[in-house]
Amino acid sequence: MTKQDFLEAFAKEIDFMYNTTYLKNKDYTGDGDAFKNFLCIEQLTDKKITAEEGILVRITDKINRIANLIYKKNSVKDEKIQDTLLDLAVYSIILKIYLNNK
Repeated sequence: MTKQDFLEAFAKEIDFMYNTTYLKNKDYTGDGDAFKNFLCIEQLTDKKITAEEGILVRITDKINRIANLIYKKNSVKDEKIQDTLLDLAVYSIILKIYLNNK
């Protein structure tokens, strides 16, 4: 793969992540706070679990799922490791933005 091919593929993945995140964020939060779905863990636990910890749990879930998809035969036949890798990237970016805006 050439550098140009790599960069074009990378840009395509970024565009896909952006579009998917836009739609999911709208579904999860409506028109309010972009982190509404992550902040609800603080409300549910009387702030014993922070939004950051909630996002980290999701990141950990994705890492564990990736390991399972690599090392074990998955039961869900249409689940692709590529989708889980993109989810991991998105949650990492979400955490970065959350921390930057805290």
